[in-house]
Parts: sequence; structure tokens; C-alpha cells
Amino acid sequence: MRHAMAFSILTVALLAAATVQAAAPTCEMTEKGVLVTTAEGAVEYPFAEKAGGCLVADGKLYLAAGMAGILVYAIDGQTAVALGAWNPGDREVIRVEQSGNGLVAVTAKLEIVPLVVAGDGTVRQAGLASFLRGEVMVPTVAQPSAATAAAEVTATAGALTSAGASGHVVEVRSEVALLDIGSGQGVKVGDRYELRSQDLKLQYSLATGKDEMLPTNTVTAVVAVSSVAEGKALVKLGRGDRTRVGDAAVPTGRDLTRDDWFPGYERNLNRIRARVAPFLGIDTLSAGMMTTALYDRTFNFPMRVEAGFSNIGFVFGEDFAAPFHANVVPSYDTDFFEVGLGVGYVYSSNDRRRGLSFLQKVRLGTVDGLNLTVHNSFVYQRSSYSSWFGYDESGGKPVTLGESCTPYDDDEEYTGYEFNWEGIDATLSVPLTSRVTLITDWSFSNAGWFYGDIGIRTLVMGNGGHGTLIIPVTIGGVMVDDFVPSYKSTYCDADSKTYSSYQEYDSKTYGGPVVSIGIDYRWR
Repeated sequence: MRHAMAFSILTVALLAAATVQAAAPTCEMTEKGVLVTTAEGAVEYPFAEKAGGCLVADGKLYLAAGMAGILVYAIDGQTAVALGAWNPGDREVIRVEQSGNGLVAVTAKLEIVPLVVAGDGTVRQAGLASFLRGEVMVPTVAQPSAATAAAEVTATAGALTSAGASGHVVEVRSEVALLDIGSGQGVKVGDRYELRSQDLKLQYSLATGKDEMLPTNTVTAVVAVSSVAEGKALVKLGRGDRTRVGDAAVPTGRDLTRDDWFPGYERNLNRIRARVAPFLGIDTLSAGMMTTALYDRTFNFPMRVEAGFSNIGFVFGEDFAAPFHANVVPSYDTDFFEVGLGVGYVYSSNDRRRGLSFLQKVRLGTVDGLNLTVHNSFVYQRSSYSSWFGYDESGGKPVTLGESCTPYDDDEEYTGYEFNWEGIDATLSVPLTSRVTLITDWSFSNAGWFYGDIGIRTLVMGNGGHGTLIIPVTIGGVMVDDFVPSYKSTYCDADSKTYSSYQEYDSKTYGGPVVSIGIDYRWR
């Protein structure tokens, strides 16, 4: 009797297990979408997304959608409601599987491998020599080995079940962006989203096997939801975060990208900077100012072009002087480093301190974060020395043209023009908060000025990209020189027998304390 009872219990257990096994839902890919089979029957759900595999578990449908990641839907009868997605980064999802109570995704990196097809039909990977010979290249997608796939298996059950719905950016205002999803789609305050650029770029398409113009899906920001309502959510943009209307918003568990110390800088961005620093003369009845007016632009590739007046000095008093330095500097520009070579023109009231200038520019650090930027310049100008000089022994008056000259140094010759160091500009920026940066500027030029200050730059509007307005305010000091002919020494070239003379110059210095204010505005 005991054996018969045990046999009956075992039979019931096996039948129950078989029933559960038979009732386990399955799915398969079709031309229109996914066919899901359950104990109640088969339902075909149409999807626009091209998926390579699927899985049904706990009333949810998971699609392995390649570079788009894993798409999650709640299925109920004839409807499928999007719940969220998981982003694989720079990988594609090959399939999704159930492992115990969780899920795993098998992923692989997408690679384009050039091949050479020989006349006999054999195929080999192309090398540099093949490119040089112009052999036919056939692109293909490298499939991962079993070891690679196993190494890249990533557990995603927790991330998928907690993710909200995907959406798009529908509006961008200064420091916030508006998404077209909200509380009705399960979005909550504090949820994090990746904002992915939808700019088109020629890429290899897995669906068609051809190069096509496809969205880059480059992650330009990871942001958090600050407020939510029915059908819309607001996310706050930090320094360095970038987005545009139409960008995709995908749920994520990644850290926020806001960075006050080393924020990125937007490409294809116009920028204008200006500064006015007035002063009243000390020990002289004078007034003046130092000004700056510069324009620069970044491009899709790592290049920036800067042009304008890096410094203009004005003196109004007993004399009038207006030394300036104008320049154009193209540079190799990245977020953390910039180096450039440019040309310009430097001018002062002394004709021996004017001429074509050549500039070197170096930036270490990020434009809106911690950085040191230095401009170093050289000028091609008239020579300052001659092999002859003459003077009036009575003193007080310049030499009269036609008077004899006395040899000064037979070893020196009048060369006409020469290169000389012209000056340097240096700026150090240190972020204090997300909106305030400590700055100090220093500038010296042989054309006739010295400037130094310290102050703050305040982010008034925007987050560093389009529509950003920054106001710098500083205090410091300035000296501006005016050069006048010296009546103590006059030079001439006796060998020319024309006795054409030129004079050395004395300098008059004007200056005092300054309070400067400026503007830094950016737009696309």
C-alpha cells in the first residue's frame, strides 16, 4: 500500500511539472514582429524595431535589439506596452536569456573588418599592403567567439525591472530639458536618463548590410528627473551636458555626467568675449582703459579658430596713446588640451615696436573648468641698433641732419628688421561652485602695457553650450606706456651719406587700479 501511494504522488508531481513546462510561454521572431505562444494561445505583436532574439518571462517581453539594447514590453492579450530599455553602450545585444530569477544579456562589440577576396574565392583579412595596392575590400561584421560572448554576459534583471519608459527631448531651455514622457509612463523624480544624440552619420547597418545615414546615439549627458507630470518630465542639465530637440532619452543606472572641474565643450559653437577695464591715472592727470574683444568658433572636428583684439590700451591725458594687439589663431582643440599657432599685428606709438606678430597658444584643462591658458607672441620689427650714432655735445637738442657721425661699434651692422619677443598673456581659472569660477589674468607687451587682475566668472544663464551667458568681474591694476622721441640720443647712418637719422624713444607711463567687467556669450 505504501509503495502504491508513493508511486501515485510521484506520478502527480511529474504530470504537474509537465503541465507547467507545457504552459511556459515561448516567442519567436517573425517578419512583422514577435509571435508569443502561451497556454491561452498565440499572439503576434508587430514591432518596428528589428530584434535578433526574444524572451518571455513574468508577463514581460524582452527583445534583443542589437545596438538599441534590450527593449522591455508588458504584454496583455493583444497589446504590448513599452516599459523601458537597457543601453549596452558601444556593444550590441545578441540575445537575452533567463538565468534563475534574473536575466542575462549576451553582447558583442561591433567591428568592421576589411577583407580581400582572391580570384579563387578564398577570403583573408586585409592589411596595409592591400590598401596600398587597391585590392577589393568587403566589409563584414566580426562575430564574437564563445569565450568573448561568455566574458561579456551582463546581468540586467534589476536594471530592466526598475527602468522607466524611453522618450525624446522636446524642448531645451538654458539649464533644463523637457521630455515627452511622464508619470503615466512610470517616470519618477530622481530617475536617470541618458540623452543620446540623433545626429546622422554614415554607419554600417546590421538590418540592410549596407552603409547608411543612421543616428550616432552618442551619449551627450546623463541627467536626473527633477520634476514630473502626466506626459512630461523635466531634467536638469549640469555643466558640460549637451542635448538638442529630438535627442533620445533612455533610462539608465549610470552616474550623472555633470562635472564642474572638467566639463566638456560643445562643438559647432560660436562664442564672443569682451572686457572693459577703465582706470584713472595715479600721479598724472589722465584716464584710460584696457579692452578685449574676441570671437572664436569650434567645429565638428577638433579645431577652434580665435580672432580679434586680445588687448587694446587707451590713454587720455597729456598724451594720447592706443597700443593694441590683433590676432587670428587656429588651434587643435580638445576638451582637455589646446595648442595653436597664429599671426597678428602689434602696434604702439614707437615705430620700432610695431610689426607682424606670430603667436603660440596653449591651454591645459577645460575651457569652463580648471585650466591654464597662455598666449606667447613674437614680433617682426625694425632693428633697434645701428653701427653709428651722433649727438649734440651741448645736450638738450637733437642732432641736426647733415652733421658728421662718429663710429659707435664697428662690429655692429644695421640689419633693418629682426624678430623680438613681444609679450605674453596668461589666464588661470579655478572652479569654486557649479556657477562661479575664480580667475586671474596677466598680460605684458613691449608695445606698451602691463595688466593684472583677479576676480570671478559667474554663469548667469545656460550650462556652457548654446545660450550660455557668463559675466566676469575683476579688480586689478594696469600701466600703459606712451613712447616719445628722446632728445638725448639720435642715431644716423653715415655710410649712406644722406645722414638720415632716427631717434631712441623715452616712455611715459600712465596707470592705476582697475575694476573690469566683461561678457562671454555662446550660440550655435
